[in-house]
Amino acid sequence: MVHSPRMQGHYDPRTGYTIIDVQETDEGPRPGTAIKPIPETYAGQNFPYRGTETHGVDPIYDVEPPPEQWEGGMVPVSVAEPEEPQKVIPVRIVEESSEEYDDWATGQADIGVNPTQIVGRNPRRSSLKIRNLSATVVVYVGKDMGGANFFSGWPIDPGDSLDLNSTEAVFGRAVTGTVIVAILQEFTVG
Repeated sequence: MVHSPRMQGHYDPRTGYTIIDVQETDEGPRPGTAIKPIPETYAGQNFPYRGTETHGVDPIYDVEPPPEQWEGGMVPVSVAEPEEPQKVIPVRIVEESSEEYDDWATGQADIGVNPTQIVGRNPRRSSLKIRNLSATVVVYVGKDMGGANFFSGWPIDPGDSLDLNSTEAVFGRAVTGTVIVAILQEFTVG
């Protein structure tokens, strides 16, 4: 029972009533009045997913009794035999767009004794060539600034080149001074 300052009472299980010790009315308090218990169901119609409120939208359907073929709340259902599964044909998409084409670009970069990014990451790059244009200084390359060092970097001797098929960035550093490296990239456009 819900306690409120207006009424106090107890439930009588023999009768199913709540006996109110004192109930205040307009005429004053009235002792010993019995009230019916509050049912635990909805008052009025219950709308699925909305509860008991219409929220300003009246229902557009009428509630009809179930058809006669519903016996005991059950509807007869006919089950079709499963069909034989069709053979699956593997499909491979060769090209996503007919406007794609291969292109290439060249460039040069100055590399000093501190690690420097030679080329950035390009997910459409298919190949990369880096050539050391120095006649005397070795260049070390790696995939990040920490990898472009004398201990774990890949050396490119003077006049030599490195071919890569990677889409990731490449960093480099020279052993001494400043070195110019030539860059050739092939990539897909479109």
